[in-house]
Amino acid sequence: MGLGRSLSNLLLTTAFFCTAICAEAQSGSTSENEKTSGSRPLAWVKSLMHRLDSSAVTKVDARYIEVPQRAWRVILRPKMSDIDVVSDNENILSAMESIHIKMDLNTRPMASLGVWVGYRGLGFSYAYKLQKNGGTNFSLSSTGAKFGLNMRLHDLSTDRAHLLFEGMSEGKSIKGMDEDVRFTKAIKVSTFYLNGYYVFNGRRYSQAAAYNQSVIQRRSAGSFLLGATVFTSMVEMAEKENAFILEMGKCPGRFSLGQINVGLGYGYNWVPARGWVVNAMVMPTISVYDRIKRTHFTSNYTVLTDPTTLPHVGDYGTWDPEKRQWANGEKQQPVLVEGNGENEWEVKEWKEDVDLWETHTDSHASAFKLNVDARLGVAYCWNRFFVSANGQFNRFSYGQENNKVTNVDWYVNTSFGIRL
Repeated sequence: MGLGRSLSNLLLTTAFFCTAICAEAQSGSTSENEKTSGSRPLAWVKSLMHRLDSSAVTKVDARYIEVPQRAWRVILRPKMSDIDVVSDNENILSAMESIHIKMDLNTRPMASLGVWVGYRGLGFSYAYKLQKNGGTNFSLSSTGAKFGLNMRLHDLSTDRAHLLFEGMSEGKSIKGMDEDVRFTKAIKVSTFYLNGYYVFNGRRYSQAAAYNQSVIQRRSAGSFLLGATVFTSMVEMAEKENAFILEMGKCPGRFSLGQINVGLGYGYNWVPARGWVVNAMVMPTISVYDRIKRTHFTSNYTVLTDPTTLPHVGDYGTWDPEKRQWANGEKQQPVLVEGNGENEWEVKEWKEDVDLWETHTDSHASAFKLNVDARLGVAYCWNRFFVSANGQFNRFSYGQENNKVTNVDWYVNTSFGIRL
């Protein structure tokens, strides 16, 4: 999918940094053959580094922004992050019949430890989980006086969710469940975030000063920012081990989200004392493209939560995966799922011959959803060293009135860095 292609592009970008480091290391003494074979890529990298050095100085007001002589930075980043996904669907069959299904993935904040490496405004980082189901986080950034680009890949997993299943039958309200459930196989959540922005007052205000310390803000200043964001997310639950929960909640086994947003915001850097900077930025955005795609699955078992409703059909025999039916001709066999007394529902007896297959997909497109991008950061620099703490909050809403998903993505970083 798109995430895979994006990862390939990231690997190419990572190669630039590796080549740049090699260029620095080999700049002293090399043989004539080495110069001939490696001159082109090393010359290209050195040329790019020279352009980054010159543009970093010439495009800013030195009274407000200081460009450090040491261009390389290495940062150690302990991090907390989370993705909260809520799917809310209502299927109105008629004036007397309707089904309402709401699922909230109970992901928990993920602790990770990452390393960030950068030259001037270019940088990349990789963070690895410090706890079960934590996943990984990969980011790439490019910041200048006028423009900035940030990209982030994030994946995690969770085995918990809250399911609400209710509806109306023959004009009467019915409530199936409103409980926490535990998935046997963890749900996989992956996101792709790409954000670009333009800084109107880039000569005096730097968005990067509080976040990657490529420059140092010397005086307080602010600026309007024009931004655009691409955000995609995929939730994968379609595993045989989860078949009973999917049947019980009548929820799709997989759904993917895609959205493009544009917005106008304002950022401000406050410099209370030498070496310090406090940044705040808020950008309301409007979606110009919004799409949800759901993939539905069914199983050879149907789930019941009331023992008195079990039908008396007799022996179902063995399951035929080719014909997708039981030996007695039935398509589904009922299985009982009961509460465990702790407000959670679990399968009473697991079946080894569970089968799960895709039945159909549906997609919904819309636009003009109001979202928000908010960031807050503080940093302190002295000599070659710096420390900082910063966070980002994004809220994305998808779909229409009866078919919608809300995705909240946030993180908090602490950074300990050195200039080289």
